[in-house]
Amino acid sequence: MSSRLSAPILAVLVAGCGSSPAVWYGYVVDDPVAVGNTTTPLADGELFAVDLDGTPLTGVSQPEGAPAGYWEMRLDVDIPVALRVEGPNHVPMVWRAQTPSTNAELLSGYLFARDAAVASVVLDDLLGDGASVGFVDGDDAALWGQPGDPEAWAGATLTAEDGEGNVHAVSPFTIADSGEAVPAGPDDAVQLFLASGLAPGQVRFEVRLPDGTTAETVWPARGGDMLSAHYYALPE
Repeated sequence: MSSRLSAPILAVLVAGCGSSPAVWYGYVVDDPVAVGNTTTPLADGELFAVDLDGTPLTGVSQPEGAPAGYWEMRLDVDIPVALRVEGPNHVPMVWRAQTPSTNAELLSGYLFARDAAVASVVLDDLLGDGASVGFVDGDDAALWGQPGDPEAWAGATLTAEDGEGNVHAVSPFTIADSGEAVPAGPDDAVQLFLASGLAPGQVRFEVRLPDGTTAETVWPARGGDMLSAHYYALPE
């Protein structure tokens, strides 16, 4: 079986009332890893929408009197976008998505930013000392993903082509009985994948399964961006 997915990875639709442009709404929250896996609105967070060339899109705002962390986006329907989440102690987290065709809530109701300390510690611990240096200095981007179906990714080949055309191996990890992330073997479920040192520009991630199934996603990346591939779904 071979199938190629160039559509966004983030499923977002929860049906609402029709509108043109559609209103897309939800919360910006703190990094769950940093706050004990709780959903904590990020009162000082920011949300931006850009197209795949990185050009800012208008229509993103916090309504007057809205709860902390709540945002609305009034964007053209059914177009590919990147959503950039920023915070005071966070690195920019860039999510890929398709705008909804009708009023809709963000998947799970929220997007999160990545805590800067968490990002640097995880990259250095799992990819090796110094893996976070260019990322922290704002020279290159990094990728952090979690498959929607970890078992289906066993034996997958993961790569990322950066903005300069360099192809990087993306490192897969599984969670050991101890709770630690360890490199995934060919028969292990992939529960986390990471890459660093990605030159800014359009970054293209590809996953290829042993049966030939492939999926890919492109992000517009700046130096210092963390590219989010959370909830990554394979084609059916």
